[in-house]
Amino acid sequence: MRALRNLLRRRVNQQEAAAEIEGHLAERAAELMSAGMSEGDARAQASREFGNLALLTEESRAIWGWTRLEAMMLDFRLALRGLRKNPGFALTAILTLGVGIGATTAVFTVIDSVILKPLAYEESDRLVG
Repeated sequence: MRALRNLLRRRVNQQEAAAEIEGHLAERAAELMSAGMSEGDARAQASREFGNLALLTEESRAIWGWTRLEAMMLDFRLALRGLRKNPGFALTAILTLGVGIGATTAVFTVIDSVILKPLAYEESDRLVG
């Protein structure tokens, strides 16, 4: 149930995670500044100690769950945008897939009935058509 709630609150969760990461960075930078470092150096040192921010953000998103579903939805939206931009290509792709699937089904049906399931007669190999 929590994973579904996290999926619906994805943007809020991302903003909260970014704010929390920024808070940790600011806290560590403040500690380093109180130890005598300049603000820029303290911020850079805190960032180095904290690690790769993009990687940490992605890891926190992975914990919430549904990352595969989100990636699939993003891929689907990208495909739809591409098809909307090129309707001729979309029509050609759909027709090609339809003809290919239909032809494959027809050939398999013939092969299945002739080769894979022989006739149900005794001595069917002696029948002449």
